[in-house]
Amino acid sequence: FSAPFKTAIIDEAEKMTAQAQNCLLKTLEEPKGQAVLFLISSSPEMLFETVRSRTQSLKFYPLSSIEMRDFLKPKVSLPNLERLIFISEGRPGKAINFLRNPQKLKVWWQMFEDVQNLVDSDIGSRFKYLNDFFQGDNIKEFLDIFLRYFRLVLLSKCSALPKISLPKADKLGMSDNFEKPYSLQRIKDIIELGEKIKFLISRTNINRKLALETLFLNI
Repeated sequence: FSAPFKTAIIDEAEKMTAQAQNCLLKTLEEPKGQAVLFLISSSPEMLFETVRSRTQSLKFYPLSSIEMRDFLKPKVSLPNLERLIFISEGRPGKAINFLRNPQKLKVWWQMFEDVQNLVDSDIGSRFKYLNDFFQGDNIKEFLDIFLRYFRLVLLSKCSALPKISLPKADKLGMSDNFEKPYSLQRIKDIIELGEKIKFLISRTNINRKLALETLFLNI
């Protein structure tokens, strides 16, 4: 309380409701005293433009695989190290969350494998997966994994190499071949659709099952 500045941190700021963001505007417009307010968000585009225009943007870039490996080595056994590096995407906090919840790590990996299988499945199999296995409370995580997969496909398509090489892919227990028979434009369209559905699910009362059916029809 004796510090010259008072600091507040709002994590996952994109999850604020419209009412919450409107209330925050007054604080941003007329801050009282010496205060610093941090809005942390992985999807800042989901914040109101009026909120973004009253803040200064600071980007936190992911760590390299080497930095993540050095950070995680004392904390995780070798069999799981490469997998955790791949899943956490250069984000130490995300890696720590997975370490604290091994079941969450298992679910993430299963979803990633599901996405790989869905891409190569017919529409009937995709809809069966949606009806039989998918849980609505996991939809955001599923969409994050879906988008991660197709960004790897996009990188593979843009590369001069026939496929993108993941570090130590054999240790990940997965194929490192993300070369798919999609045009570059189609991959971009799939990613844009996935981002749009993710946005609508987080901000509206859109029917989640119908939204995913639309996504499955377009892959």
